Amino acid sequence: MAHFWEIKRRSSYQTALELKKILPELKNTNSLDIEDNLRSSGIYLVQIDTKLTPWWIRLTLPFGLIFLIFLFITLPIKFMFTGTWMYNWIWLNNWFSALKFL
Repeated sequence: MAHFWEIKRRSSYQTALELKKILPELKNTNSLDIEDNLRSSGIYLVQIDTKLTPWWIRLTLPFGLIFLIFLFITLPIKFMFTGTWMYNWIWLNNWFSALKFL
Protein backbone atom coordinates (compact mmCIF):
# COMPACT_ATOMS: atom_id res chain seq x y z
CA MET A 1 0.00 0.00 0.00
CA ALA A 2 1.37 3.40 -0.89
CA HIS A 3 2.08 6.22 1.49
CA PHE A 4 -0.60 8.88 1.58
CA TRP A 5 1.69 11.76 2.41
CA GLU A 6 4.86 13.22 1.00
CA ILE A 7 7.83 13.98 3.19
CA LYS A 8 10.07 16.69 1.82
CA ARG A 9 13.32 18.00 3.23
CA ARG A 10 13.10 21.73 3.89
CA SER A 11 15.92 23.96 2.80
CA SER A 12 18.16 25.38 5.50
CA TYR A 13 17.04 28.92 4.62
CA GLN A 14 13.37 28.05 5.12
CA THR A 15 14.29 26.32 8.37
CA ALA A 16 16.23 29.39 9.55
CA LEU A 17 13.25 31.64 8.85
CA GLU A 18 10.91 29.26 10.64
CA LEU A 19 13.20 29.04 13.66
CA LYS A 20 13.46 32.81 13.75
CA LYS A 21 9.65 33.05 13.93
CA ILE A 22 9.29 30.38 16.62
CA LEU A 23 12.22 31.06 18.95
CA PRO A 24 12.26 34.55 20.48
CA GLU A 25 15.99 34.24 21.27
CA LEU A 26 16.82 34.22 17.55
CA LYS A 27 14.91 37.37 16.59
CA ASN A 28 18.03 39.56 16.65
CA THR A 29 20.19 36.99 14.85
CA ASN A 30 20.85 37.18 11.14
CA SER A 31 19.08 34.48 9.08
CA LEU A 32 22.27 33.71 7.17
CA ASP A 33 24.12 32.95 10.42
CA ILE A 34 21.37 30.56 11.47
CA GLU A 35 21.47 28.96 8.04
CA ASP A 36 25.25 28.47 8.23
CA ASN A 37 24.95 26.89 11.67
CA LEU A 38 22.23 24.54 10.43
CA ARG A 39 24.33 23.48 7.45
CA SER A 40 27.39 22.79 9.57
CA SER A 41 25.41 20.84 12.18
CA GLY A 42 23.71 18.55 9.66
CA ILE A 43 20.29 19.14 11.22
CA TYR A 44 17.36 19.58 8.87
CA LEU A 45 13.61 19.75 9.20
CA VAL A 46 11.07 17.89 7.14
CA GLN A 47 7.74 19.06 5.81
CA ILE A 48 4.82 16.69 5.50
CA ASP A 49 2.30 17.36 2.76
CA THR A 50 -0.83 15.28 3.08
CA LYS A 51 -2.72 14.00 0.07
CA LEU A 52 -6.41 13.39 -0.29
CA THR A 53 -7.43 9.81 0.32
CA PRO A 54 -8.30 8.10 -2.97
CA TRP A 55 -11.90 7.00 -3.43
CA TRP A 56 -10.95 3.32 -3.68
CA ILE A 57 -9.34 3.45 -0.24
CA ARG A 58 -12.51 4.89 1.22
CA LEU A 59 -14.43 1.94 -0.22
CA THR A 60 -12.38 -0.39 2.01
CA LEU A 61 -13.83 1.15 5.19
CA PRO A 62 -16.16 -1.80 6.01
CA PHE A 63 -13.31 -4.27 5.49
CA GLY A 64 -11.06 -2.09 7.62
CA LEU A 65 -13.54 -2.14 10.49
CA ILE A 66 -13.87 -5.93 10.30
CA PHE A 67 -10.09 -6.32 10.09
CA LEU A 68 -9.59 -3.97 13.05
CA ILE A 69 -11.99 -6.00 15.19
CA PHE A 70 -10.28 -9.23 14.10
CA LEU A 71 -6.86 -7.84 15.04
CA PHE A 72 -8.17 -6.69 18.41
CA ILE A 73 -9.61 -10.14 19.17
CA THR A 74 -6.41 -11.96 18.15
CA LEU A 75 -4.14 -9.59 20.06
CA PRO A 76 -3.86 -11.83 23.19
CA ILE A 77 -2.92 -14.80 20.98
CA LYS A 78 -0.23 -12.73 19.30
CA PHE A 79 1.06 -11.68 22.72
CA MET A 80 1.38 -15.29 23.83
CA PHE A 81 3.55 -16.14 20.82
CA THR A 82 5.60 -12.97 20.36
CA GLY A 83 5.49 -11.11 23.68
CA THR A 84 4.49 -7.78 22.11
CA TRP A 85 1.14 -6.01 22.23
CA MET A 86 1.26 -4.19 18.93
CA TYR A 87 1.21 -4.86 15.24
CA ASN A 88 4.16 -3.07 13.68
CA TRP A 89 3.22 -3.30 10.01
CA ILE A 90 3.81 -0.22 7.87
CA TRP A 91 1.13 -1.11 5.32
CA LEU A 92 -1.40 -1.52 8.13
CA ASN A 93 -0.50 1.85 9.65
CA ASN A 94 -0.78 3.52 6.24
CA TRP A 95 -4.15 1.93 5.55
CA PHE A 96 -5.62 2.82 8.95
CA SER A 97 -4.23 6.36 8.70
CA ALA A 98 -5.86 6.76 5.31
CA LEU A 99 -9.15 5.54 6.79
CA LYS A 100 -8.70 7.98 9.71
CA PHE A 101 -8.63 5.17 12.30
CA LEU A 102 -5.34 6.41 13.81
